[in-house]
Amino acid sequence: MKESSEPWVDVTGWTDTEQGVKVELEWNDSFVDYLKAEGITGADEDQIVQQYITLLLRDMADQMDDQKEGAFE
Repeated sequence: MKESSEPWVDVTGWTDTEQGVKVELEWNDSFVDYLKAEGITGADEDQIVQQYITLLLRDMADQMDDQKEGAFE
């Protein structure tokens, strides 16, 4: 999979820490190229993927907030 020309990312593990959950990921170069093409930036591959995860989690939290607001209307 890592050699695939298709973007690929996989969660390989996670650990609870005092600071929160630490997620371990693997990805291929095509995934990083895809993120760059979508405008996600960083100093290196790790930061680019970390920025993607941050945006993903923020989007999920926003969607959950929207669902909560709709439930009380």
